[in-house]
Amino acid sequence: MDICCEFKALGDPARLKILRLLSRGRLSVGVIAQRLRLSQPTVSHHLRILREANLVTPTKEGTTVYYALDKKCIAGICCCVKTQFGVE
Repeated sequence: MDICCEFKALGDPARLKILRLLSRGRLSVGVIAQRLRLSQPTVSHHLRILREANLVTPTKEGTTVYYALDKKCIAGICCCVKTQFGVE
């Protein structure tokens, strides 16, 4: 687990908003863009960074790509932080 890559991905307010939306269920780029009032290219850029950090997973259905929060990765980050800083 590259915790630095994951923290960098988590370090942007727009990406945190995307993750909050995805915590409620999978969404397409268009829906995320609409809900956050961001352009689709901007959302795609943020999703690429989140995908590279393994925080989201894409699923293609026809021509639409849906993104979902990778809850196992989020849990792993929490465990890693707890271990690194001796938090129980």
